Amino acid sequence: GVVAIAALLALALGWHLHVAATDPYDTLRVAIVQPNYTVEEKQRAASRRDKAAAAAQREAFLERITAQIKALPPDTYDLVVASEGAFPYSWRVDADRFADGAPMPTTVRATKRLQEAIASGPRTDAIVGGLRLGPSERVRNAAVQLGADGGIRAYYDKQILMPFGEYMPLRSVFPSLAEAVPGISNFEEGDAACAFAVGDVSVACGICYETCFSLPTRADLGSASLLVNLTIDTWFGTTNAPESHLMLQAPRAAELGVPLVRGALSGISAVVEPTGDVVATLPLDTAGVLDVNVPLRDVTPPWRVIGPVVPWLFEVITLLLLVDVVARRRRARRAAATPAAPA
Repeated sequence: GVVAIAALLALALGWHLHVAATDPYDTLRVAIVQPNYTVEEKQRAASRRDKAAAAAQREAFLERITAQIKALPPDTYDLVVASEGAFPYSWRVDADRFADGAPMPTTVRATKRLQEAIASGPRTDAIVGGLRLGPSERVRNAAVQLGADGGIRAYYDKQILMPFGEYMPLRSVFPSLAEAVPGISNFEEGDAACAFAVGDVSVACGICYETCFSLPTRADLGSASLLVNLTIDTWFGTTNAPESHLMLQAPRAAELGVPLVRGALSGISAVVEPTGDVVATLPLDTAGVLDVNVPLRDVTPPWRVIGPVVPWLFEVITLLLLVDVVARRRRARRAAATPAAPA
């Protein structure tokens, strides 16, 4: 057992050193925008009792995120990332069909302001989190990709929703219970993997705790060279939960051989290299921009190739070990029960 563990540790260290020594074939300069919406502000923006205060808070959020994006220097970055919920309204992916200056819904006006901030500021691709209405008019938690001109190129809808937060399990069976519990949404899950393209680089995306799940993340990665995660850890406050959430997501970079770029609403925004090392962070309760060069390396870890075989293999090994233990005990009991031969 000790020899096997030592061999596995040696293999892990060797792979870590191999990845670290592999020269990058490309490098993306990324700006992670962290607007730092507080818990109190988020609650005010979601208030149903004081609609005027809620509207004013959403406008303040929009002003904050657009100002941060617009302040980024033009033609400097390859990608701008802003967290889950950074866009404080429902995205209107059809905003371009509304003529400027014409009467338009608040959500369209807000979408256009964000588009204009990108087009007049960094002038590069951006991935920004927010809500949007799906085909059935139910809300979806989305990541939206915008181009250098601010145009909406693609979007991804979160597939693994948070129970008792984004939806109530068995809502159709117990509808009265769902309505009686405050703060539970009725989101609709997405039905397709994220597949963004930033120049020649394929980008996969997960929202919130989706990136904690190893197998779904691997399944949705495809041929992507970069993994982006958008999250809100604001609700955790100053506990150690944000650090724990990041700790649960960081292994995806090492498992899949791609960098992880993590945009968190109020921290911890971070970049994790394919070695699993967290190389850059923006701390909690801080508004700012994390400016980082993200190298892309051509490495393919075993997990990315064989994936689900690994847990099944460990289960088979565990079962065989249990069978061996049971067999040894039975043989020992039989030997103890067998009377000794007379001298």
